[in-house]
Amino acid sequence: MANDTIYITNYLGGNMLSTSKIENRALNALENIIVEHPTMDCSFNSMDKEMAWDGYIWIFKNNNAGTNKRNLDDKIPVQIKGHIDDNKSYINKMRISYHVSVEDLTIYFNDRGVIYFQIFMTSDNRQREVFYSSLFPTKIKSYLERAKQKQKEINIVFTKLNKNPKDLYYIMKQFSNESKTQGFGVGQIVQNTIPLKNLDKVKTLSATIVGCESEYDFLMRYASGDICFYATMEGNPFKLPLEWTDKGRIYIKKIVCQNVTVNNTVYYNQFTIKVSSEKENILFLGKNLKINLTKGILEIIPSSNIKELRNDADFIYDVMKKEQFYLGKWMITCKNINIPDDLNESLQHYIEMDEALSLIEFNYDKPFTQIQEDDLRQILLLADIMMGRMDKQLPELSKFNWKIENKYIPTIIIKNDVDGKNTIINSVYTSKYQVLVSNDEKTEYYKVTSFHHIPGDIFANMYEFDYDFLRKQIDQSEVNEYTTGALNESVLQLINAYDINKDIQLLDLADYQLNRIKKESSQSYITTMNQLQIRKRKGILSEDDIIALKDIETDDAGLLCGINILLEEKEKAKFYYNKMTSEEHELFNNYPIYNLYKNLLDEKRT
Repeated sequence: MANDTIYITNYLGGNMLSTSKIENRALNALENIIVEHPTMDCSFNSMDKEMAWDGYIWIFKNNNAGTNKRNLDDKIPVQIKGHIDDNKSYINKMRISYHVSVEDLTIYFNDRGVIYFQIFMTSDNRQREVFYSSLFPTKIKSYLERAKQKQKEINIVFTKLNKNPKDLYYIMKQFSNESKTQGFGVGQIVQNTIPLKNLDKVKTLSATIVGCESEYDFLMRYASGDICFYATMEGNPFKLPLEWTDKGRIYIKKIVCQNVTVNNTVYYNQFTIKVSSEKENILFLGKNLKINLTKGILEIIPSSNIKELRNDADFIYDVMKKEQFYLGKWMITCKNINIPDDLNESLQHYIEMDEALSLIEFNYDKPFTQIQEDDLRQILLLADIMMGRMDKQLPELSKFNWKIENKYIPTIIIKNDVDGKNTIINSVYTSKYQVLVSNDEKTEYYKVTSFHHIPGDIFANMYEFDYDFLRKQIDQSEVNEYTTGALNESVLQLINAYDINKDIQLLDLADYQLNRIKKESSQSYITTMNQLQIRKRKGILSEDDIIALKDIETDDAGLLCGINILLEEKEKAKFYYNKMTSEEHELFNNYPIYNLYKNLLDEKRT
């Protein structure tokens, strides 16, 4: 072996275990693996017969051709050191750091590199473990650059060898490929190694792995230091080795399209597993949930909407209850899960907020982190109302114009005195409830639109307008003498809403409703007036419409005022407006015709 042989004082059966015995045991431990493989052989020297090497491992090309010269693939230089480790400071580890002579590293670098073995054993020889480091030239270059001036030794990372001969062959063949590609350390390829700091300038990146069976296998081989990446830079088509480091980590992330379940309940249709070169396994479920399977740490990072966060909360509570979950057919056991109080509070909020939003049939898809503070308070307020944590003196039935993003979602609150959990209904877009009116005897009930009672200023500023849904409500309404009042009220609110937000589709809906009312309405003049004021707003009032207005015979001051507003007879409109009583004014001022009256009064005389 090299001149830095370590002499270890140890006793076996009363006699000191000699260095030669330690070395022979080390060589035998490696030889026993090599002889079991048909395309490997070895030639080891003992007691430092060469300057920095202990011999060679021979690899051959073909199983059937044997170990003759014509079948030789490569002769790989090796260094082997043996150590007694009765305290098992190294034997039981999977990866160790051990010192190597800088002088020896320089010799290896000027050649083609070396595979370095550190072999630890107990004094009674009952346990022996082989650790290795595949020191191809660019890897040695990284260590030498790290060594300080006049430093005699440097710590190198060694990985425990799986004693399967096939695995050792793969390591040998991989080193052979890397060292043949790189040549000597003083050559141009190694000297032009691409620094990691220039990684952002790399155009392509590749690695060739011998005997790699999976992404995970590749990751472990990289972590062991067996593999070198090669890259091309912009403007240079030639592949050059990328600087090697044992300080960084590499990750493989894989999306698996299998269900994640708890007790046959499917919570996610796929999952992502991220594995690091340090054997850290991280599971990602949905967009928010991260579970470090190695360290047993669960973390929620809110990035999606409330509904998905609620799903995460349900999953966590279900896992805590069942103490296991499945990734496809792979069972993950989770015993004695304890979550911090602040996380538990957040999970409860996610569940309550989603339940409250679901009650009003509102799909709020905004990512949680993008919800403004005022809007978050409004959602929590809705949840508090649902949970009965607000005013205990709520009437049995009450209207509540809930606001989100400065827009309204009209709702109805139904108080529940039994368990204190109230019901909240979307006043406009509900598929669960139907608004009805009755006949005089209250023996028959008829469907009407759900939005007829909503004031125009609220309706105009609703969070969303689903015109197909509103039209469907109109179609499903029953038109008769008992429903005409409510249906006509919905027309007025649609027109009022248009006057505020100028959404022409609201006028179209109002006109659509009027056409259905017209056949059954006993208030024919009112229906005609409403259709004509829609046409007035659209700018399509025709000569025939003006004649129809003038032909209306009535002594009702309000109706006469409306006729003259549409005819733009300002003075006559003012005359009839002034003839109305204060009670009639209060009623008239809430009608959309009053908006046209104000516009008429504001017009300058020409």
